[in-house]
Amino acid sequence: MNRPATAADPAELVAFLIANPGVQFLDVHYTNLAGVPRGKRLRAHEFAAAFENGRFLPGSILVVDITGLDVEESGMVWEDGDADRIGWPVPGTLARAPWLGADSADVMLSMHELDGRACDLDPRQVLRNVVARFSADGLTPVVACELEFYLLDARRTRDGGIRLPRGADGRVPGHRQVYGL
Repeated sequence: MNRPATAADPAELVAFLIANPGVQFLDVHYTNLAGVPRGKRLRAHEFAAAFENGRFLPGSILVVDITGLDVEESGMVWEDGDADRIGWPVPGTLARAPWLGADSADVMLSMHELDGRACDLDPRQVLRNVVARFSADGLTPVVACELEFYLLDARRTRDGGIRLPRGADGRVPGHRQVYGL
């Protein structure tokens, strides 16, 4: 297992924890090709290993559809036995996550093959490849971002929190997404 040059330095974690001693949980997440964050919640004793060695995640996390179902046609579910890939923390993305609780933080991952190569299906790598192709032609791509939004119930909880929206039948949808954070 090779550490990629693009991975966050473990010293970033050390400095963060000194400045934020109450952090007990770290959500490590990767945003898939559909723009859906997927990942895991780590406990304090797991933080250092994630920064030093990366975090193993199933390869199929790269190829799930918007609802969390495997895209079997990708060849990364059954053909390779859902082999692990490694998520490495992205430098500069470690931050407190107060919406998850006063004791929580969050860090973005880039997915890599076990030999350290960037995974071709990681959106960050897809973008790097596109930028490289433009650069080879003497061009610089420009991106215009669109702000997204979430639908919420207009009524708040008793303590002022947000509520999930209700469908036309008056019920809150009960489905969950695999690896959803």
